[in-house]
Amino acid sequence: MLKYVIFDFDWTLVNSMKDTVKLVVDELTKIDKNLDEDYIRYVFKTTMWMSLKEQLKILFPNKMENEISDFLKKLYDKLWALKYNLFPGAKEVILNLSKDYQLFITTWNSTQAVKKTLSRENLLDYFSLILGSDKLLKWPEHINEFKYFTWDDEFEKKAIYIWDWNIDYQIAKKFGIKFVKIKDDEEGSYDYVIDNIADLLSLDIFKWKKL
Repeated sequence: MLKYVIFDFDWTLVNSMKDTVKLVVDELTKIDKNLDEDYIRYVFKTTMWMSLKEQLKILFPNKMENEISDFLKKLYDKLWALKYNLFPGAKEVILNLSKDYQLFITTWNSTQAVKKTLSRENLLDYFSLILGSDKLLKWPEHINEFKYFTWDDEFEKKAIYIWDWNIDYQIAKKFGIKFVKIKDDEEGSYDYVIDNIADLLSLDIFKWKKL
């Protein structure tokens, strides 16, 4: 029986990816003018399951830990200052699903940036736990923390994950978590595919709760 719904934040609930990536690219090229913008975008696209700190270590392999930490703090401050807008239908999805399921957010973004957005929309209290990569590395730590929070040994069997990247499907499969893919140009075989977040409530897996 489905009990838990895990959302990603960027490009799943909010239309943020373009502004977020631009901000990160601009800030990192200020740190190192020789850093190639295309390479930065490639690293972020191919390591979206990683935390921002891990990604910075890839981009700056010769930097000391304290330098990485300083970069990280500055980036999180900048990300927090961005205004994120929910995708159409996202608020309705959250309000409806919260009646029957525990909701969680796992994100590469900062926890405070997510909470700021949800607070503005009066949605913060509908989520049981929100974890950004400033709190814990993203995979598998976030899933393990959600499981610990619920005290449910069968958390993975009762959870479903909504995301927009193919690579996270592979990781979700390792956990045995059902996966909803928001449609884009990436091809693959998924448990469920929807065109946008507003279509989530139309899936049969959620409809039976309404009977």
